[in-house]
Amino acid sequence: MTNDNRRKHTRVAVDLDGTLVGSDGKEFTCQIINLSVGGALVAAESDVSVGDAVSLHCCLGRPKETIAAQATVRWISGATQGIQFMPMGARETYFLTEFLAKQQKS
Repeated sequence: MTNDNRRKHTRVAVDLDGTLVGSDGKEFTCQIINLSVGGALVAAESDVSVGDAVSLHCCLGRPKETIAAQATVRWISGATQGIQFMPMGARETYFLTEFLAKQQKS
């Protein structure tokens, strides 16, 4: 079984700039490659490890639609990291689900 088959949420291909913040507060510029309500695939030259707590900051269109999602690093392959989001607040969940719905329609 592939990882795609085990996911609860459909991932949507995106091309977004973001910031990955380690638990020590260190910030890394990242490229968000795909995104879902449950997590993301990001490319970043970072020093995070599997199991680390991180947060992903990105703008989902308009400046007010910025999210800061708490997450756990689940896997790393080279400069890419798969992260799983922790439960989000209503604001972040709303912006993310609206953004994903628009992306799936286009």
